[in-house]
Amino acid sequence: MYAAASGGAQGEVDRLPPGFGNVTGGLIESIVLSNTRKFADAAAAAGVPVAFVVRPEGSHTWGLFESEVQESWNTVIGPALGA
Repeated sequence: MYAAASGGAQGEVDRLPPGFGNVTGGLIESIVLSNTRKFADAAAAAGVPVAFVVRPEGSHTWGLFESEVQESWNTVIGPALGA
């Protein structure tokens, strides 16, 4: 299983225009991180192998989502399918 989130700091991964503030996305992503961490810990405690990734940046944008989809494919999904 792949689970990921960031602390909410806006960064390059977000691919937002220069000067674009994403305070709401940062707040949402910090909440996502807290809940994803709890989920990953519970899954691991139940014996489910979890690849839990905390990115140093990302403020709940499509850019962050796309990066996570690519990483999840490369590290968990693709190998599980033999791709």
